[in-house]
Amino acid sequence: MAEPSSQPAPPSVASLRSPRERVSPRARLMWTCTDLLRFVPIGIVLLLGGGPWNWFTVPWWLWAAYAVHLRSRPLAGVPAKKVILQYARTDQTVPNPTTSAIIRAGALQDRTTVFRNDLAFAADPTFPKNPHTFLTRVPGLAPPGAAAVALAAQEQIALFLSSGGATVIDPDGAGPLFETPLSVPPWEDLAYIP
Repeated sequence: MAEPSSQPAPPSVASLRSPRERVSPRARLMWTCTDLLRFVPIGIVLLLGGGPWNWFTVPWWLWAAYAVHLRSRPLAGVPAKKVILQYARTDQTVPNPTTSAIIRAGALQDRTTVFRNDLAFAADPTFPKNPHTFLTRVPGLAPPGAAAVALAAQEQIALFLSSGGATVIDPDGAGPLFETPLSVPPWEDLAYIP
């Protein structure tokens, strides 16, 4: 029989997503963010929208408030995280000004990759106008160009994770569709494709 650990167990994903917890939404949010920062060894900010993959239960409008704790001002007793952030120009679901606030608050410009959907759509109109799910457009379910972009972005994340956060590649090398790291200040406009 194993001896009990003196360390608290990390929260389970099920407990983080549980809508029936008997605490106030604010208390649940504070617990979730704090414990995620404490127990997740690599801070991964994948801006996929309001779904369950985004810091599990943190509403998108509060991401910027916690971004500062990833690297520049970690919570007491919590080490700074290795971070990768991917987002798409012209995102209509999580608009670019929202992402810009996260990048600025967390000082994440050097850890940010932007997919230039504006350039992709101009070159190939089979790319969706809203690139929000660019990371999950897989071969057989998406046009070839969009699927290639998804696989390149997934490879970037896979290499980041397999290297313990030490390696961040530009998904398309010298190509124009990805910019890694973000070399200009994050965009503050919407830039939706009509």
